[in-house]
Amino acid sequence: MAFSKTESYLYSLQQFGIKLGLTNMRQVLDGLHQPQEQYPCVHIAGTNGKGSTAMMLASMLAANGYRVGLYTSPHLVTVHERCAIITPNTVQRRNITQKRLEAITQKIKDICETHKPPIPITFFEATTAIALTHFQQKKVDIAILETGLGGRLDATNVVNPWVSIITNIDYDHMQWLGRTIPAITREKAAIIKPHTPLITAECKKTALKVIEKACKQQQAPYHHVKPCSRLPQPLPGTYQGRNLACAVGAMDVLRQRGFKVSIPRMRQGLRSCRWPARFEIVRTTKPLIVIDAAHNAPAFKALKDILVTQYPRYRIHLVLSILDDKDRDAMCRILVPVVHTVTVCRLSNIRAAHWKTLQRIVRQHSDRVATAPNVTQAIQDYLSHPHDRDDMLLITGSIYLAGQAKSVLCSKRSCI
Repeated sequence: MAFSKTESYLYSLQQFGIKLGLTNMRQVLDGLHQPQEQYPCVHIAGTNGKGSTAMMLASMLAANGYRVGLYTSPHLVTVHERCAIITPNTVQRRNITQKRLEAITQKIKDICETHKPPIPITFFEATTAIALTHFQQKKVDIAILETGLGGRLDATNVVNPWVSIITNIDYDHMQWLGRTIPAITREKAAIIKPHTPLITAECKKTALKVIEKACKQQQAPYHHVKPCSRLPQPLPGTYQGRNLACAVGAMDVLRQRGFKVSIPRMRQGLRSCRWPARFEIVRTTKPLIVIDAAHNAPAFKALKDILVTQYPRYRIHLVLSILDDKDRDAMCRILVPVVHTVTVCRLSNIRAAHWKTLQRIVRQHSDRVATAPNVTQAIQDYLSHPHDRDDMLLITGSIYLAGQAKSVLCSKRSCI
């Protein structure tokens, strides 16, 4: 994929890696005159489900007539996806335009380079500042932001939300967040602000104890929600019921703060809700082709549940790639035994696990393992053979792999 000068600059900021802390953001936002203070927002943390929760909430708010800013990460295909406007009433997603991306990026670049000393802004900090500014310029009624990593020192934790959400807590990013559930929870619970309601669907007692303590310290109203049946669940998987409960809980809080919403329009919004690469069926004719962005062990458990309960007769071919900092052994142990064959795909990402290492792990659970130099070849190899109606091609293991698969299977010209 060819990148513009602006995108090349943004990606060059990856040289600074992951840098947890709020100093850079505060300095940049000072230069931008604090755009995040111009609109209310919802702040979402959690191990999994942040994006799904954000999209369901955004869809319900937009269906009720509100212009919603949506900041999610990482993106699947282009960086523009991270900063979107969900249009009022029509519930259409409008990603940031190239022209606006260029203008805001240049402004941020100038601020960083002229600051004394220069601000070594990271890629995620830059995209966060872009989103906050974009939402101000588009005069959103409300913005919904998901954290990138953790919460306490995440670049998004510069906002003062009207409501905070912690979807769930599980093991991921342990090298930064800690190796126990209480430690991970403390990092994520740091998004809780004074007197700001907190919504969570987490069930682990060790996590809830930390969340409840943080709420008491911040005098923040605490709301524990459970899946409900009063509204349609738009996304597949039983776990999405908990994400929907978080979104509905946030709607209740916003209604109390003056947002005018109705159940019929909330239903309308959920019917319009689309969240790509979450058990997304991109082809229904044989073979069935599914892209899923599951990228850690808890997400693989949820994915396995869908396969076992809803597709028990399918013969599944798995195209797999996993980032090096993930628990590859646990992920393969969960998913590989329920599939028929596996292709280990090389991924063009510096964080990707070496394909030989991943192949060796996969072979501990299956003797039907192939390799491919890229996802395009993996898909072509599989589709070159005849298939029955109960065959499925499943592409998963990394959001980056899901994005590359989307580029191959769903181009602007066609969807295979």
